[in-house]
Amino acid sequence: MATSTERPRPMRAWAVLVVAWGVALVSTLGALFLGEVMGMTPCLLCWYQRIFMFPLALILGMAAFAEDRRGAI
Repeated sequence: MATSTERPRPMRAWAVLVVAWGVALVSTLGALFLGEVMGMTPCLLCWYQRIFMFPLALILGMAAFAEDRRGAI
């Protein structure tokens, strides 16, 4: 039996998904700012990080706004 202090699992999963999307979005925008505006050339490992990080901002954003919680459970 759930007590009054516990939140329902779907709402928590959605919150985790939105937080993950926010982190990915801020990281993507920060990397783009440093590379394009500041003119800093990324190293080889930074390129690998960007390859995997940039799609996360799109995928997590679409999942959060389509209310698809399968990625957060």
